[in-house]
Amino acid sequence: MNSAYRFLLIFFIPCLLSAQKVDSLIAIYKTSKADTSKIRLAIDISDLFFKTDPNEAEPYLNEAFQLSLKLKDKQFEAHV
Repeated sequence: MNSAYRFLLIFFIPCLLSAQKVDSLIAIYKTSKADTSKIRLAIDISDLFFKTDPNEAEPYLNEAFQLSLKLKDKQFEAHV
């Protein structure tokens, strides 16, 4: 196998898997109710976006923080 081809596989496969993971988490996030699991999902999504596009991460962090305030969950308020 050509070394350039190997490099492309090694580089792009994790990117594709990460994109699929983000898409899956967003789908679950959109249908989940406003509870601690939604906060965790928002934090997980923001963590994944932060690596590639920090501007995309910000709305999810804001949502996680607002939900933690609404639910009066001090643990998540501190985490976000």
